[in-house]
Amino acid sequence: MVELSVIEAVQEVDRGSLETFIERPVSAGLLLVAAVLLVIALLPSIRKGRDEVFVE
Repeated sequence: MVELSVIEAVQEVDRGSLETFIERPVSAGLLLVAAVLLVIALLPSIRKGRDEVFVE
């Protein structure tokens, strides 16, 4: 059920309508959680890269 909601939301966004996130807040919430988890996963590698750049 949750997967179907996300798939429908992505299809609506693909058509240019962001209205689905107002109509289906579950989809917006899941996409937000996914984005936060992605940032958390990538943050250590970004910090490591910055440390290597700014070493004197």
